[in-house]
Formats: sequence, C-alpha cells, structure tokens
Amino acid sequence: MLNLLSLIYAGPSRVYTVILTDVDHIKVRQVKNGSKIIEFSVQYNSLIRGKWRKITRYDNAHGYPHRHVYYPNKPEYKHSMNTLDTNEAFTEAQIGIKKNFIRMKETYIILMRNVGEANHE
Repeated sequence: MLNLLSLIYAGPSRVYTVILTDVDHIKVRQVKNGSKIIEFSVQYNSLIRGKWRKITRYDNAHGYPHRHVYYPNKPEYKHSMNTLDTNEAFTEAQIGIKKNFIRMKETYIILMRNVGEANHE
C-alpha cells in the first residue's frame, strides 16, 4: 500500500503513449522512486466507429495492482492482478495489452453489436 513517505520522495510522473496501430494506443503513466515504480496506469484505447474508447486499464490506485475491463453496455469490471509487486504488475500490464489488444478490441466490438448503436454512442 502506498504511504505518505513514498509519495513525498517519489520522482516526477512520466506519461507517454505507445502506438500499436493508427487506431490503437496505450497511454502509460508511472511514478518512480529510484528503480521502484510506486504508482502506475497502463490504459488501452481504441478508435472504434469514430470515437476513442477505453478498452482496459491496469493501475495500482486503491493501494494494489488491478485491471479494469470496460464494456459498452454495462459498468466496468475490476479484478486484482496476479502480483502485488508494482514493477511486475507494470510490466505484466504492458505485455498483456501488446499481446492481446486485437482480441480485446474484437470482443468490445462484438459487445457493441449486441447492445445496438444507440446505447453506446
């Protein structure tokens, strides 16, 4: 769990974008204290039907690494990651998205079709 002391001594936040394709990006944010990542967010966004949509996000807000899965037709689903180590979770998040973004996007598009255009535009 993050504590006040680690936040005081944390380095600056680093934010960057990893371009997967013209319409698929990963937005990355990390705060480090030396070589230790103390805060992170790795979010996959995709341009679908003319609108940028959040597909999934990994972060360690609330004091533990977890993943948010976004749906066009229902509230997001949040579940814990397999590790509590923030460095491992940060790496796992990036690798997981890079390996699976096409499948994640296809699933999101299928769910959009199931609920109809009016519910998600």
